[in-house]
Amino acid sequence: PNLAVIVYAGYRVERALGATSFLLTSAAAVAGGGFLVAVFSGLPVMGSSILGYGFLGALLTIGFRFGDNIPRRHRRFYGYGNLLLFALLFVSGLRMAQASHLGHVGGLLGGILAVMLTRPAVCLRQPARRRQRRKNLIGAILLSVSPMLWVPAIRKAPSIAFGGSLLVEQEESGIRFEIPQRLARFQGRLRGLPAWAIGAGSGEAIFCGLESIPEGEVMDADRFDAFWSQGQVFETRTREDVVALAEGWTVHAMEIQDEKGLWFRVVEHNLQRGQWLVRAGYRIRSNGSSPTKVRTAFYGRFLEGLQVVEPPALSEARQAWTLKKDTRTSLDFADQLQRIGAWSEVEEVLKERAERTPPNGRQARRRWNRILRERIGLWNLHPEVVPSEGGKAWVRGALAAVPRDTGIQREGILWLGGQGACDEAKIAYDAFKELRRNAALVSGIDESLGEICSGNGGAN
Repeated sequence: PNLAVIVYAGYRVERALGATSFLLTSAAAVAGGGFLVAVFSGLPVMGSSILGYGFLGALLTIGFRFGDNIPRRHRRFYGYGNLLLFALLFVSGLRMAQASHLGHVGGLLGGILAVMLTRPAVCLRQPARRRQRRKNLIGAILLSVSPMLWVPAIRKAPSIAFGGSLLVEQEESGIRFEIPQRLARFQGRLRGLPAWAIGAGSGEAIFCGLESIPEGEVMDADRFDAFWSQGQVFETRTREDVVALAEGWTVHAMEIQDEKGLWFRVVEHNLQRGQWLVRAGYRIRSNGSSPTKVRTAFYGRFLEGLQVVEPPALSEARQAWTLKKDTRTSLDFADQLQRIGAWSEVEEVLKERAERTPPNGRQARRRWNRILRERIGLWNLHPEVVPSEGGKAWVRGALAAVPRDTGIQREGILWLGGQGACDEAKIAYDAFKELRRNAALVSGIDESLGEICSGNGGAN
């Protein structure tokens, strides 16, 4: 359909204005449509319809500006004679969701302005005709190379291009970044991660989100390859030519082929905070060796301003604990700190409350017991936070303060065994067993303690 419009309107424009004016009109239509799409549109579309609308705009303007100079038998093809055709095409284009309406408007304005600002060389005598043709050719060339002037400006200030920028804030994960407005049109998930793309079927997208991984594990090359390949039998290639965002970040990159035989490049930057893993990157089309620099710059731009801040839930818990350091706020704050792996700070929060006298209320006392249990459990998992002095004495006091709590007894007894105090741990287990025989038998303390003490030779 676009080709039919171009043939009909383009032929009439060339007949009325001449070859050089035809070239100028073509260049003006493409330049106008391209500029509006690049700067204001959220939909990245360039097509032949832009040229068709440029020729239609030129036909209308030729009829109004040069109507008296056109032979009577041809006037019906210009000006008012094409208003109905233009209206039908414009209205039908509005019904197309994937059409670039800004591109149509830009092409139309380009064609109109070209006719308004030029004179048909065929209407002039020599040597004015030659001068006008040179002007037309120079104008067409300048318009054709005009992107070389405004594209660098857009690269320096990308917020003015691609429909502007959109600020994305993931409150639950404490991540903030900006993406081009056109990438916000399609939001979904890519391999389970929040993602944004220019089209539903493009296969290209950026992604950024938070993922929980088992404690002690990291996103290494093997885990990265397995995640993105998903057991596919297609060829993959690991790449090492990407630099991490900043200190503390790691980066992985690979080329992967899909079921259609198309190659895609996946680049992922990771920041691990305890059990939480920030994953940010992009997947773009590649030729099997490397994608174009333009695509890499467009999809990777959001990484430059990526901010990982303290999650709101952690900020609220910190503020509440600062105002009132009771059992409830201490537990809430410690839980939020554990999410980001701030183990030293977790120890400080638990210590502040655990070394106080037990509260009187039933609910507060239960929370205090949980604080004791979590602190000893923290020591078992992260020995680096254990105080250099007084650790054993405090654990003995905790075991004596809550003799019937299975969780505290298990964590405390196993911690003593891990410190080499196996005899003391055995005595503590026997005392707990005497109080709660069934709970002690099903707790697994005896078996775990036997493994620990046999591993260190039964040292005391």
